[in-house]
Amino acid sequence: MGDPAGVGPETIVKALAHESVYRVCRPLLIADASAMEAAAEAAGIPLLVRPIREPAEARYKHGLLDVLDMRNVPPDSVTFGQPNHTGGKAALQCLQRSVEMASNRVVEAIAAAPVGKDSLAPLGLPGTTQADAIGHLARGGRWAVMLVCGSLRVAPCTGCITMRQALGELDRARVLNTIRLTNDTLGRLGITHARILVASLNPAADANDPAEEEQRVIIPAITAARDEGIDVRGPFPAPAAFSEAMEGRCDAVAAMYYDQAEIAVRLLNLRLSPAAGALPAVAVVMGLPMACAMPAHGPEFEAAGKGTASGDAMLLALEIAARLAA
Repeated sequence: MGDPAGVGPETIVKALAHESVYRVCRPLLIADASAMEAAAEAAGIPLLVRPIREPAEARYKHGLLDVLDMRNVPPDSVTFGQPNHTGGKAALQCLQRSVEMASNRVVEAIAAAPVGKDSLAPLGLPGTTQADAIGHLARGGRWAVMLVCGSLRVAPCTGCITMRQALGELDRARVLNTIRLTNDTLGRLGITHARILVASLNPAADANDPAEEEQRVIIPAITAARDEGIDVRGPFPAPAAFSEAMEGRCDAVAAMYYDQAEIAVRLLNLRLSPAAGALPAVAVVMGLPMACAMPAHGPEFEAAGKGTASGDAMLLALEIAARLAA
């Protein structure tokens, strides 16, 4: 359900108000039922919250929210827009339960509402994102994230860490793994013979004029991926790679560090309240034992409880997770 003080529960309600969701999956909420009732009221959407104790009790009918009730948000303990320990702990418990259920094949995919980094702190991870938490809980190997916004798909080779850490982690194996996971994920999304571009790390560096990291790390990884039959080209300066992607001349870009990927997505438009054709953005966690996607925005506490948060990113996360699990 995400943090109950944030927009997560409201985005779930708005996404599940779409009957189309029930044609692609059977959504089961891992949440506190009272928090979901408050979210439905705030959103002004007349969906019936139906608490259950076991997944077998779910009906999966449009208009009903089947909630595997965690009962972890006591009355009056959480207020919209005011994050606290109770809400953060509840959010983490829901996330842990969903990963446990997916690992045990009780459910086939996860679409996770946003949890703030302070709530994830008890896990003691080096990374600070929800993807880090899910990768840790799922005991994933070398997983990676792919950001999706419209036709733009970008997979950073390193996580949401400092540049110094990213440079220390960037090696041939990591770049090759990201290319492989991106190719596999695109195939599972129905994109056969995927075309992948690789962005360079250094400004203006490319295959014809590589800097040290391109020569030592990126080009060998691209060569190895090509030897495996993957259609991958590069490295290209990041502006050129993203221009190619935006013009439809490739299916995804492998970026070298997180901001290189996220800035491109945010410029395309990463907003909770879409306007003037703004597009929702989703983070897909690749390389896990289960399908997993989530909105590429945080809990957005300042917007919580106002009924203004968009459910479009959660809707897209549900659709992508269902396609990956099919």
